[in-house]
Amino acid sequence: MIVWKREVYRTLGAIERLLNDLARRVLEAARLDPIMRPWTPLVLGAALGGVTCALLTFVPRPQGIALLALILVAAGWVYVGAALSDGRSRFVVLEIGLALVFLALAFIGLWYSPWALVIGFVGHGIWDWFHEHPENERQAGAPVRALWYPPACVGYDWLVALFIVDWYLLGGAF
Repeated sequence: MIVWKREVYRTLGAIERLLNDLARRVLEAARLDPIMRPWTPLVLGAALGGVTCALLTFVPRPQGIALLALILVAAGWVYVGAALSDGRSRFVVLEIGLALVFLALAFIGLWYSPWALVIGFVGHGIWDWFHEHPENERQAGAPVRALWYPPACVGYDWLVALFIVDWYLLGGAF
């Protein structure tokens, strides 16, 4: 069991290093005005959300709803990994509890109403804002070492929520 945990932590650490390196390279390549730099992860997350939304327009709506539910479930469990790597049980319990809420919203969105997916993505975006710098002891969620991740996830989540409202609920062309 302990060997298995070490392998999981080693793999999560490798993924985290890879994502941090990728984000660093993207930010260096952008060379944006210093005023814009704090917004860069948010803009990049929204851009990735835009790509996701564009691809979903080629998928029949029922399958698109299923894919969005799957994305919400995956997004809900990301911070569980951060909590496990932090090791404090209060964060692990909190993040697992919230991941289960996002899982429930995904099933409700899949089976009953896509509005539950909208609530899930908006709620996950709000929860992203509670993941602050690792040295902040008053933060609500588990510490995230990749400081670019929460704002990028906010941009992604909220753009996808808008897409669901427009494309799936109002029948529009985003």
